[in-house]
Amino acid sequence: MRLTGAVAAFALVGGSCDSSGSEMVAPGPGTLIVLIASTGTPDLDGYRLTVDDGEPIPVDWNDQVEIPGLAAGSHTVELTGLDDPCVLNGPPARSVNIPGNGIVYSHFVVTCGWPCYYEYPYCVRLGGHHAPALRP
Repeated sequence: MRLTGAVAAFALVGGSCDSSGSEMVAPGPGTLIVLIASTGTPDLDGYRLTVDDGEPIPVDWNDQVEIPGLAAGSHTVELTGLDDPCVLNGPPARSVNIPGNGIVYSHFVVTCGWPCYYEYPYCVRLGGHHAPALRP
């Protein structure tokens, strides 16, 4: 069977036919699963995850967030709210392509920590920040 014109274009972007085979059905929404992995000193207030300038979602410093119901196509996912001394590996905003009826994974890797000098009862950190000392 040879596809031509609009039918071929629709098939290439993930369209399908209904159960009778007579009507074209657009691809359904997809799901984005975002993995956040952090190492070092925990950022206790966590971070915020935003998809397409939507409402920020609070996330823990090591977390997995499932965002269902996204339309097929390109979306932007962004991780914000990192406290000093946390550094994100890569850009904070990333583009993901959600396939219709599919699942896409995106991940963020965060490293947190300052060089620390132990002086009881505080850990004196560069830049004058203080936090309770954690002794090995």
